[in-house]
Amino acid sequence: MRAFKLNISFFTILLISVLFLSSLRPYQYGEEKVCLLGSYVISFLIYWFACNKLRFDFFHPIHIYFVFYFLIFFITPLFLIDSQNTLCVDDNVMGACIRATIIVVFALLSFTIGYLITKNKIKQPEDVLHIGNLKEKKILRRSYIIFAICYIISVYYALSSGKNLLGILSLGTIGMTEMSTISSDDKMLFMINISYSLLVPWLFIFTYSKNKIIPIILSYLLVSLFFSYGWRFIIYILVISFLITRSRILNKKIKFSQVLMLVVVLLLFSVFTGSVRNSVRSGQKADFEGFNKENISYTLESNFNIYQTYYGVVGTYPDKADYFYGQACFVYPFIMWVPRSIWPSKPYGTEYPAGKALLKSCPSALKEAMSFPNIYEYYIDFGVFGVVVISFFIGKICRKMIDFYNSKSIFRIICYALFVGFLIQFINRGYIAQLTTLFVFLYLPLFLYKRDFSK
Repeated sequence: MRAFKLNISFFTILLISVLFLSSLRPYQYGEEKVCLLGSYVISFLIYWFACNKLRFDFFHPIHIYFVFYFLIFFITPLFLIDSQNTLCVDDNVMGACIRATIIVVFALLSFTIGYLITKNKIKQPEDVLHIGNLKEKKILRRSYIIFAICYIISVYYALSSGKNLLGILSLGTIGMTEMSTISSDDKMLFMINISYSLLVPWLFIFTYSKNKIIPIILSYLLVSLFFSYGWRFIIYILVISFLITRSRILNKKIKFSQVLMLVVVLLLFSVFTGSVRNSVRSGQKADFEGFNKENISYTLESNFNIYQTYYGVVGTYPDKADYFYGQACFVYPFIMWVPRSIWPSKPYGTEYPAGKALLKSCPSALKEAMSFPNIYEYYIDFGVFGVVVISFFIGKICRKMIDFYNSKSIFRIICYALFVGFLIQFINRGYIAQLTTLFVFLYLPLFLYKRDFSK
């Protein structure tokens, strides 16, 4: 009965979405529309097939992977063709649309194969293990200490960059500081990454604290700090990791209606922060007048039009330039960690392979600091082969992580919860060098807890 309801739901979603997307106007891109629509249907059928092969759970990573790919590579291009807004800032990249879209289908197929052939040791979620009151209190004390240290360092960096504490805590309604006082010190810039490490102790505090007020206060401190940086992605990670952790502790599955509500709330939050982030980042009072219909449309578009930079490199490599053969994915993520004090001539961001490729394929996007999806770097390193092979291994990793989700250990569940939140940023914002930094600082505090959960 459950399988029947699932298949009816998939069929209904596919039918409604195809009918709606078919109504969008193609203008001069008739062949591109047919390719996009056909590729969406094929990819949706792959997704449908995979979901029928496994136990369905909304918190499994396959859903995030496919849904964001649908939005970025199929739905948004069709919408922007309909609105005649196909330029990548000032560059026309639509010549690569068909080839790039077909590559995406193979990437999703490869991801699915890797996902399906990988086996899980733990088939279903286990009851969360109670580790004992004394150990819980020990973990809770340590979490408060780690949180306090990371928060003080993060606030110190914010104050050093010109912000003020009242502006941070007021969510920018009072104003951070004067724009002219905002400064950036390369020697201190690494300190901003410490704020990523706040999530692990925060999750443990929410898990073990008997006091309900303290976790709420700490949540506000977290959100206000991230808001002062103009960050949206880390708040998505915060929300999703919290929901997954609480769901597993309470042993409750999230409902479809709750998923829809979560999506709507996160989209509204994304639009809201997108409308005020420039003023907040520059130290001015948050300008809420930007929260209007035009800004809503622009924010949603700018979150998902990153396919255009991907089109640019597909149209450029290898016909007009050679691949980077592993520099983007494997070499420069390590180079980024070398301090500039040791290597004064270390390349800057635009000198990295991703920046060079963007300059060659879509220079106007580089001027606008436009982002790119995860497969962008796989492609500039190894072409179609790189996209297919790396997607396969990502599928295997995502499937293996389900063992962490099904585990009875809170430690492993939190590892998984952070992974799913991280996956959103991983898909939407390429640049593996920066993603490596995010991943390291996000998971770093977990080493201070591992012994408490070892067998």
